[in-house]
Amino acid sequence: MSTALPLAIRADVKIVSFVRAFRLTYDRGPSLREIMIEVGAGSKTAVSRAVGRLISAGRLVRHRDGLAVPGDVEAAVALLQRSGWRVIAPIAA
Repeated sequence: MSTALPLAIRADVKIVSFVRAFRLTYDRGPSLREIMIEVGAGSKTAVSRAVGRLISAGRLVRHRDGLAVPGDVEAAVALLQRSGWRVIAPIAA
């Protein structure tokens, strides 16, 4: 029995970790190209799909200055939305 993570999950973890570290370092979110280079993805399209999947899952949020890992407020709003609640005016960072 293998304990290795599937490739898609490893890529997702790499993307989330990179977005968090990049934002802390540069005070803005990374571009798709910067993510592609860091995680070794084959194309920006593949990164865009992965980022979309992570946003839908509530693991990333999109702000005016780029991607970010959600804080407590964004995580709570995403959880409510996934549970079927309609959030009228989420608090943005």
